[in-house]
Amino acid sequence: MNIKFNEKAHEALRVLIGSKENAVIRLEVLAVGCGEPALALCLDKQKDDDDFINIEGITFVTQEKLKIHFENTEILYNPEAFNNGFYVHRLHI
Repeated sequence: MNIKFNEKAHEALRVLIGSKENAVIRLEVLAVGCGEPALALCLDKQKDDDDFINIEGITFVTQEKLKIHFENTEILYNPEAFNNGFYVHRLHI
């Protein structure tokens, strides 16, 4: 997994994680169609079979079979523009 985020998103993720003990950020694939998969994040607890990565103090987890969808991923935060403030998408590099 290769995940990028700016300082605004980093601070919002830290606040989100701080709201629940032993919390991690779970990366999910909501749907896969003929285009790019719809990606999302949520607050959760780490499970034994999760793949994880810690970036700047934020632990991200996902299922092993889903981690291919999170290569070159960017997380943006804007509470006025995005659902719950977060937008997760793949960068086309």
